Amino acid sequence: MPRHRSGALLLLPLPELAAWGRKHAEAQKIATPTLNKLLGGVQTVALWARKTGMVPEDLPWADPFSKMRLKEAGSDRDAFTIDELNKLLASSVFSDMDRPAPGRGEAAFWGPLLALYSGARRADLASLQVKNVDDVEGVPCFTFEEDKIIGKRLKTPTAIRTVPVHPQLIELGWLRYVDDVRRRDGVDAWLFAPVSPQASGMLKAWTKWFGRYLRSVGITDRRKVFHSFRHSFKDALRAADVSEDLNDALLGQKNSSVGRSYGAKQKSGAKDIVRRFGIERLKSAVYAVTYEGLRLSEVKSVSK
Repeated sequence: MPRHRSGALLLLPLPELAAWGRKHAEAQKIATPTLNKLLGGVQTVALWARKTGMVPEDLPWADPFSKMRLKEAGSDRDAFTIDELNKLLASSVFSDMDRPAPGRGEAAFWGPLLALYSGARRADLASLQVKNVDDVEGVPCFTFEEDKIIGKRLKTPTAIRTVPVHPQLIELGWLRYVDDVRRRDGVDAWLFAPVSPQASGMLKAWTKWFGRYLRSVGITDRRKVFHSFRHSFKDALRAADVSEDLNDALLGQKNSSVGRSYGAKQKSGAKDIVRRFGIERLKSAVYAVTYEGLRLSEVKSVSK
């Protein structure tokens, strides 16, 4: 299937589009992740139709899309090296409290640091409200959860989770920043309003800015993007001998091991991870994350 379609291609049925794609090998094709996402969308419609009775109950039927996915290639994104992280932290946003307009205020400073010490996706962080940073059994934590009414959506159900706040973030002034927003705007306020779900399209623009900013400070490897912080955090958990199931849970990733499906079943809700692992185990895992050689002494936040 060609990725870009115009003119007569817009009117061709799928078999003819596929034939056109085979004939024009040079044309850019739909990416595998996009195709799988489209198949997932059609599957959702089919399952909804079955559930609502549009497919008669007495008709033999099975989900035809259950295994209709193509294998996706591994991500070409890579974790940051310590040298690259030090280049970033020595730049003006972190050492001189510079806030370039495309960086959308405090998102420029806190976004990368939060990702480095929590492994959260950019959309997870952009969706944070004041009430999503609070004590859980005496431990300051992030709660990543959905609220579709106001546009808060997570990538997968497993992304709904609770993650302790790393002590390095507390040292840098993260909780003071949250308190400042709470006093000014209340508990329902977005922590990064300029890139929140209600700021249409701004997160995508912010991500492009961050990519340019990385290149401007000398991080030229194109495999290094915002998502690389997530890889760095996962590697740091592994280096700290955190078990793979807990590692996956903290990052909101699904573990495909059959053995993981046994035991108490996962419930929906950010606190399920606390029920399964216990807050002390979660705390110990996150607090064990270190980046040897990382220079944070010159990092300055407005809240520090």
